[in-house]
Formats: sequence, structure tokens, C-alpha cells
Amino acid sequence: MEFVEAVFYRKLTESDFKKMYKIEKPASGGGQTYIEVTGIKDSELSNFLSYAEKFENSDPDRRLSYRIHAYLLGKEPKTGENLENENFFLFFNPRHNRNYCITNQTPEKRHSAWNEINGFPFPKKDTNGNYVSDVLDIVKNLTIIIIRTNYQKYYATFVDSEIMPESWGDVPLLNSLFSTENDRRGIIFLPNETVSLIQDNNCPFKQLKDGEIQSVISEKLHNTASYNDNCTQTILYGVPGSGKSYTIKNILSEKSISSENVVRVVFHPEYTNSDFIGQILPRLKKDDNGDNLIDYQFTAGPFTKILREAYCNPTTNYALVIEEINRGNAAAIFGELFQLLDRLDEDCTESYNGVTYTKGWSAYGVHNDCINSFICGLYDEEGGNPKKTCIHFDSNSAIRLPSNLSLFATMNTSDQNVFSLDNAFKRRWDLKLIPNKFVFDSADTKENQKQLAQCFANIEGFDFTWGAFVNAINRKIINEQSGDDISSFEDKQIGMWFVKAISKDGVEGKIITKETFLHKVIEYLFDDVFKLEPTQVFTKLSLAELIEIAEENPRAIFVNGIIASIESEQLVLDAQKGTAKLD
Repeated sequence: MEFVEAVFYRKLTESDFKKMYKIEKPASGGGQTYIEVTGIKDSELSNFLSYAEKFENSDPDRRLSYRIHAYLLGKEPKTGENLENENFFLFFNPRHNRNYCITNQTPEKRHSAWNEINGFPFPKKDTNGNYVSDVLDIVKNLTIIIIRTNYQKYYATFVDSEIMPESWGDVPLLNSLFSTENDRRGIIFLPNETVSLIQDNNCPFKQLKDGEIQSVISEKLHNTASYNDNCTQTILYGVPGSGKSYTIKNILSEKSISSENVVRVVFHPEYTNSDFIGQILPRLKKDDNGDNLIDYQFTAGPFTKILREAYCNPTTNYALVIEEINRGNAAAIFGELFQLLDRLDEDCTESYNGVTYTKGWSAYGVHNDCINSFICGLYDEEGGNPKKTCIHFDSNSAIRLPSNLSLFATMNTSDQNVFSLDNAFKRRWDLKLIPNKFVFDSADTKENQKQLAQCFANIEGFDFTWGAFVNAINRKIINEQSGDDISSFEDKQIGMWFVKAISKDGVEGKIITKETFLHKVIEYLFDDVFKLEPTQVFTKLSLAELIEIAEENPRAIFVNGIIASIESEQLVLDAQKGTAKLD
């Protein structure tokens, strides 16, 4: 069944009508005519034209131009002119520093729906070819209409709005077409699958009743095997700077999940379940009289938004990435959604309401009316168009994670003192430790080149590389576990990407700047890792003194044992460097 998603309407003015018949030329004096698209926000128009072809132009605000193929309402599309003839295309172009317009609406080129042969009114002429009609009387109630449907099609038509309420049936959602508010121009976005399209100019809309809507949804339910089922649910953990986020980036690339299909969130101590899922918030809107009033609507959070996208696009892979999952109270943030983390494996299925859930889907469902309504498209986002109703979802469905939605999270092992993840929570995830070491091979790959450049980056002012320093310090952190002499051990290591090597004018290769090294790396080691016994590594008991002496003699900030260890690591790395090519 073809449903109406949105309706564009524009009451024609006397000037519009005269231009369409070349009764008067545009103010510019040119031969091109157009219909103004005034009073409609650019964002709403671009939303309405989401299925259109898009073109760049010379607009200073970098707004796009659009072309749509608009079928004749009431006539089945045919091969030939109804598909290819230019009179069935509409062009929306931005006017410099002004609104959009529908261009090329001349007698020869205007859309066929607005032609005399299809019933569009025309001004009469006398025997000398002069117009004698009262144009104002013709256009008094004349409105052009463009309809967008769930088949990704557009239809063009027109109507005499004075008689429209009787001939077009009782469709309350289209009341704006009948009113005089805003001079009868705008775009109406309809809730999904509530108004069906009928190929009849006299009565093209049919408002579905609640029972009919549920019947349509039920007809569309089918086995979930059509969903992609290669989802993963993984927490990547390791020391700060070990490359956890970078690893996720590579995994997303391998799974062909584009950036548009990824939602990222960062957990922190103040992050709540309402932030994650969504909450009911007040919104300012206007009533039928144009007066302001407060309306309360559910505003979706990142979890709910990506969930609906995954439901509505079964063959597309999606991902929710949670950075720093243990810096927030994950148990409280997930709340009842904790139950969704149990996923079905290959040997298990689960059936509900005629739908069979297979590998990758949540084994259990959670009932949440707000999320349910949002997925069904009953709530519209401000200024936007409701998403298409998911074919596997009805108003009674419980929430489940679909098999095309992956979850990734990162966790710094050094942040255990913020919030810990209990075993029941962690058990439902795959856990992957990101090794904190430089690994090279002989392949001249882009990844190998990045690691080589980072490892062999010189530290400005010092005579050793970043890789040698990191390996020596981390070895010290792990090995010197002597009671209270060190604050913590393995989870306090320095990640190989803790700071990033950069290029600097006049310096060959990548370097770690002295300022970065002293104020980020040394500060971290002094104030966090070795704060109880700094003399294990440093020659001074004050960070300020260390930074001061580093200006004249950088090596003097470390005790002899650390210098010897760094030099030993440098010899090992130099030997490894010979097996790989460094550009």
C-alpha cells in the first residue's frame, strides 16, 4: 500500500499565474518564470525533497538545487513521456539571498499537472489574442500540491481549496490545506502509514483508522532473517593511549559501517538513563489560532535514535559506540535495557506475535512505550519528518536489539576508581584487551608506517625515541611492584599513542615536542604513577624543578637506572627497525 509521507502546498498568487502564462514578465526582464516558495524553511523543504536528485550551484550559502520526477496524480506511470518528458520534472533552486523557487514554469515547460489538458484553469483571450479573464478570480482558491509517498515517489496536482474539504474526504491531518493560516503555504509531514494515497484527483487521500493501521503493520511482519546478522558486542579495554578508539574505527571499516550509521556517546558521572534513552520535554508550538502553547513530547536519546535507524533499515549495519563506559554508572544508565544485552546465538530462536527472532537479536524484550512510539514513527522530531515505520514493529512489540546493530565500548583500565563494571554486566560483552606495544612487520602497509613513525619519533631535546622511552617506563611500572612504593601497576602504563608525534618545520621525521613531553607525559608520571616514590624515576622531588632543569639538561631529570633502561630499549628497537621500511 502506498502511503502519504508529506504534502507540499502553495496557494498561487495573481503574479504567479500571470508569469505562468507570460501575461507579465519577471521583474528581471528575462524570459524565465518561476513559482516562489516563500514562507517555508529551507530545512523543511530539503527534508521534503529527500528523495530528489541533488545538485551543487553558485548559491553563496551553499544550498543545493533539487530535481524531482513528479507523476500525474490519478494516472498510472507509463513508459515514455510520463517517465522522461521534461514536463514531468520539477526543479527547486535557491535564489541568491532569498528563498527557493520552482523554476521554468512557462507555458511550454511547466509541469503537465498544471496544464489545461489536465484541467488546470487558463485565462481567456479575445479575438485579438489579448487576455480578458479576471486572473484574480481564477487564482482566488487555486493551490498547487506536491505529494511525497513511502514509495519514494512524488505526485503533482492542484485543487480549488474552496471545495477541497468536501471532495477530498475527512483527513484531519490535512486541515492546514483548508485554513488561511500563513496564506496557505507549507509542508505537512504525516505520521507513518496513517494516510493512504488513492490515484484519484477527486479524492486522493484516505485516513486510516486505528484498526486499519494495525492491520497494515501486521501484514508487513515477516521473518527477521532478512536483517543482517553480523553484529558484535565488545568492550575494548587497555591503558590510556593504547589505541582503543582507533581499533574500533578499523573494526567499523571492516564491517562496512559508514560514519553516518554510527552514534557515539561518552559516559561520565552525570550521564543518566534519560540522557541515553530519551525523555519527555516541553516544546513551544502554535495552536489553530496562532497562539503559543506548551506541548510535551518524547525527545529521543542516542540509544533510541540508532535503534530506530537499525530497525528501519534491515540490510544496513549500524553501531553504537560508548566511549569511557566505566566513567559513568553503566548499570544505572542502561537500566532495564541491561536485559537486551543477551543476544541469541546460531542455535537459538525466539518467537513473538508471529515474528521469529534469530541470531544476533536480543533473547528477551523490554517494554517501553516511549521508545516503542518513537520507533513506530508516532513522534516527529522538531522540524523533521517521521522515519518510516519499521516493518517488524507494532504498538505491542517489546524492544529488542536487532541483529544489524553492533555495540562497542572503550574502557581505560586506569579508571577503575570511577565506576566498576560488575561481572553480570561484563559477561554479556566480548572483552578485548588492546595490547600496549609497538608491533612491526616487513609489510610496507599504511598501518605499519604509522607505528614506525610514532615509535621512532625523536623526543625534542632528548637523544632517544618515543618508543624506547615508553617501553622502558612501562617495564619499570610493571616490574617495580614493591608494596606501597608505587601507586598502581599495569593499568598505569603509558599508551603508545598517549601523545601523538607531529611534523615540525625544519625537523626531519616526526617528533614529540618538548612541551608536550614535559607537561603531559612527565606530569602524568610524576603526579599519578610515581607520586608516592618519585625518586624511583626522577632526580627531583618537585615537578617544577624537573621542568626547569629539563630546559638546560633534559637527561638530568631521570635517574641513571632509567637512562640505562631507555638506552637498552633503543638498541632493541633499532635492530627491529631494520626489518621494516620507514618512509
